[in-house]
Amino acid sequence: MQKSIRYRLGATLLEVMLVLAIIGLIILMSVRYYQSASTSNQVEAVLEAVQSITATSENIGGIGTLGYTASQLTSTALKGVGGTTILKGPFGGTITVTGVSATTYTVTIPNVVAQPCGGAIVKLRASNSKYTGFSCAGTALSYTYNALN
Repeated sequence: MQKSIRYRLGATLLEVMLVLAIIGLIILMSVRYYQSASTSNQVEAVLEAVQSITATSENIGGIGTLGYTASQLTSTALKGVGGTTILKGPFGGTITVTGVSATTYTVTIPNVVAQPCGGAIVKLRASNSKYTGFSCAGTALSYTYNALN
């Protein structure tokens, strides 16, 4: 009696499809993680810019407390030597600070895309009641800071 020994070489179509499906899932999860991390970094960059502006205004004595008006804040305290703007946006462009009243100013951060803009607004609302009047118009985030709130 002879035994038939059959050797199998190569892989079946089912095995190849299974490996491709696993590779596809790994790639999909990697892309989603990267997008999530990228958005989180963008939100943190916006929050850093906002906190920098707030800290600067409060370190010079706060708006309205030591004679600084919002317009003086924008023309003096947030500018470098010779009036050059030192506020560069985290995604390019120049951050603008506009005085609304003696105790209030509006900040516009350019080139903020929709997803980080919404995330930054949520975090700003939760962090301080002095931040109001949020807007994500076009590609800019705008908010108002009121020292009296």
